[in-house]
Amino acid sequence: MKNQATELDEVILVEGPGMSEVIEVKVKNGAQLQEIIVAVARVGNFAPEKAFLFLENEAKPLNPEQLLDAKHPRHKIHHVHTQKEIQVGVFFNGQEHRMHFSPATTVKKVMGWATHEFKIPAQDATEVYLSIHGSSDPLSGTAHIGRFVAHDKHVLELDVITPAKVNG
Repeated sequence: MKNQATELDEVILVEGPGMSEVIEVKVKNGAQLQEIIVAVARVGNFAPEKAFLFLENEAKPLNPEQLLDAKHPRHKIHHVHTQKEIQVGVFFNGQEHRMHFSPATTVKKVMGWATHEFKIPAQDATEVYLSIHGSSDPLSGTAHIGRFVAHDKHVLELDVITPAKVNG
């Protein structure tokens, strides 16, 4: 018997530690949310018993025993991580600020916090971006910060990068 997707299957978009992109997890309608955790833990090679499931930009994990029902927000990207929160350190112009965020927090939301903390004017805030500390590669604003933190770690260090302006 082939395992074919039926209209009873749900596709949930999920991120997790070490993932380079959002993945699709198929679960049956009415299944426990724990099934999403188990699927992502298998991909990420960590113990599902110690993992949590979050909705994007939510601080509190979902109850893994909750059933996937009609009210569940399928349109939101989910996040599975073994940490309930990530300590984020952001560096800019010799200063540093730290704050705890859910692993399901988007880079865009952390950027908003960082521009506020560093008092970066609104007109300049659209020009700057976040990168992993010591790198200048921009992080996608839609990515969850937990993607950049190994399942057995809880700290993420980022730099606010100001693109070089060309004088013409």
